[in-house]
Amino acid sequence: MEPALYWRKAKQQHELLGKKGIIMSITHNQANKQWIGIVDLGSKKITAPIAATLLEPKIGDQVVGVVRILSSVGPKDLIPYGIKFQLAQELL
Repeated sequence: MEPALYWRKAKQQHELLGKKGIIMSITHNQANKQWIGIVDLGSKKITAPIAATLLEPKIGDQVVGVVRILSSVGPKDLIPYGIKFQLAQELL
């Protein structure tokens, strides 16, 4: 990845870290066992992965942007980290 593209992506991710929002729409991707949702952050709406380990996410649930591993990789590969939205109830 080119340095300029990397910096733009890192800046976007930094802006989402710690942001609170509400799930407007949610779906479960059976292929990679991941929740994907449309999150309303107030000033904008984004499509993002939803991290839910204990509870099943529902429309109207509050979420917070957190750093998580984005995908599984081989033992010699770099681990890709990024922003996922965790259910606020699970963070307490």
